[in-house]
Amino acid sequence: MISLGITATAADVADSVTASSDFRALITDVSTDLTATPNAADELSEHYWELQNAYIEEDINAVVVSYPESTSFDAVSTEGGDDDVEIVFERREDNFREMDIEADDYSGNEARFVITDSQPNLVDEAQITIQNVENPEPGTYTPEISFETDNDVFTTDAELGISSDDAFFSVEIDDYDDVVDEGETVTVNYTVTNVDGGIGTQDIVFSVDGTKEDRDENVSLEVDESESGEFTYSTDENDGSTIEVTVESDDTDQSRTVGISGWNLDVEPPDQNTEATHTWSNGFADFDGEIAEIIVEYFPDNQPVEFDEVDLDSITVELTREGDDEPEPVTVVDFNTTIDQPSDESTLEIELDGGEDTSIEGEAKIEVENVENPNQEFEATITLSGDDETTSDRIEVEY
Repeated sequence: MISLGITATAADVADSVTASSDFRALITDVSTDLTATPNAADELSEHYWELQNAYIEEDINAVVVSYPESTSFDAVSTEGGDDDVEIVFERREDNFREMDIEADDYSGNEARFVITDSQPNLVDEAQITIQNVENPEPGTYTPEISFETDNDVFTTDAELGISSDDAFFSVEIDDYDDVVDEGETVTVNYTVTNVDGGIGTQDIVFSVDGTKEDRDENVSLEVDESESGEFTYSTDENDGSTIEVTVESDDTDQSRTVGISGWNLDVEPPDQNTEATHTWSNGFADFDGEIAEIIVEYFPDNQPVEFDEVDLDSITVELTREGDDEPEPVTVVDFNTTIDQPSDESTLEIELDGGEDTSIEGEAKIEVENVENPNQEFEATITLSGDDETTSDRIEVEY
């Protein structure tokens, strides 16, 4: 018998197989998962095994699962048309086949499923579903699954957590990135503690704006035991100015709001050779001190952005200062426009009132009406200038 760990390599296999063996398993990075639904102790449960990156060239004669002694297969049967066991192999890439298996009743804590299928090959993924397994007593276990061929046996294992009914998992977010630039990664660190009852096993789920993004599976804890973990999320232009990150167990959850610092440019209408309103917005503009000037630069292909109809009444600047609940207007005292030839690059410089508070501690919004769009797509940047100076990445506008 050959027993291979879940991270065995091709070299490991070669070292383990004798010269006379015909076993040819090309294992690069086997991933083995096992879930029990429900995962409560002494309950009849559906156990689902999934292997990825498993390749066994020989025909597989049987699949054997071995569990701790307090597990029972007494209620599992394939006799009389019962469908308690389903074995699916990926025979070729993306070609899955449910295996025919020999009808049988099972007992004890180990079951051997004899395969009678005419094409019992496995080239990557295996899925084994077993109904009516009686879960063992509460605890964390590593059941084994084996694939028997005429010559050898491939064996791996997976972690299984069985929970008591009265465990209670309390989740707390310890640390997180409260503001990130658009495109950066948000990191959330958490701790989960089993505060009551006996040993428990739960999945800890990570969500962003209500959508599940990741999970730490089968976290098993004794009473008063804690475990810490980390989730990450990569932001993009579709996230808006804030996202809500949530970490939850079956019993509790905790959420935090993360600000996304990044400029967006909305052009309405987005039509060529048309007067339009250009609205720049940033949920958490990164700027220290007070803003003296806002500079918008356009980089068209072959026709400039025109400002002939722009006047002071066309320009609105709103900033969120410390203590403000939302952006408030600040006074625009002057503006200047230039068009550089022959590049057709055009610039709008907006001067703010130096007698007002023009600092920013949150959202910024700059709206310019009566801007004439060029006849093709273009790119643009915005710069906040004062004692500090920050410039956005180029934003592309397409029609």
